[in-house]
Amino acid sequence: MIIEQFVSLFTGMDLVTVICLVMGLLLAIAEIFQPGFSALGISGAVLIVAGVVLRVSTETGEDVFAMTFMLAFMIVIVLVLAFFIMVSTVRRSWLVGAPESVDEPSQSGDSSVDYSALKGKLGVATTMLRPLGRVEIDDQIYEVIADGFFINRGQVVKVIATRGAKIVVCRADV
Repeated sequence: MIIEQFVSLFTGMDLVTVICLVMGLLLAIAEIFQPGFSALGISGAVLIVAGVVLRVSTETGEDVFAMTFMLAFMIVIVLVLAFFIMVSTVRRSWLVGAPESVDEPSQSGDSSVDYSALKGKLGVATTMLRPLGRVEIDDQIYEVIADGFFINRGQVVKVIATRGAKIVVCRADV
């Protein structure tokens, strides 16, 4: 019965509904990988809602609620998976460039920058860390990577690791 409902969920979709849902999901996923609250996320949410409304508006009967729930559940699963992929890639530094000190000139290609002396130091987030952002440590601003979670501006953070020119922080228990 559930499999039949799942199949009927996609068999009755028209092209406009598919485009709305796919583009909405792609924009929402782009928002997850591009930190901040921007037009990507807003547009994605609007397109997802439009796709769901378009899909269930063509249905009549008792299956409308079940269809809406299944669509919403699938969309949430896709977005949660995208979030966990983003967290995993940030921890492995696959999609993230090496942070540099803002006060120093850019040293493109120079891997001699070493922030290991910062390990264990406390700082204050000067921007929201989603997971990239800026932190003030010892009166100097650094670009850092939060360890998998968002950190609000003004929160105290602790440097937990440095990987060459990359600085990884987490919330400090102060």
